[in-house]
Amino acid sequence: MSRRASTHRAEDPDCDRKNTADSKGDYHYNTKSKASWYWSRTWGAATRLNCKYWVLTDWQRWVYGSFDDDKTHGYVSPIISSDSDSPYALQALFYWAR
Repeated sequence: MSRRASTHRAEDPDCDRKNTADSKGDYHYNTKSKASWYWSRTWGAATRLNCKYWVLTDWQRWVYGSFDDDKTHGYVSPIISSDSDSPYALQALFYWAR
């Protein structure tokens, strides 16, 4: 299974991409990688629900993302901490939802 992801967190030790954070390239699914698991679950839910935009949170950190029209590329925002004040996580959520 190969999907393309255009961004990833360079500091994520589970990420198996060899490209830089702002380059585009094939994303190779690794069953032992948390990053692969999250991309797989997000892609699956977006496809099943026919959604292009999504938000992923553990209530401490928030990330906003989208897929292109054919769902072959995913794009993510920088991680926003729940105690961030520029922007607040809730402000970013309302902006994202409009």
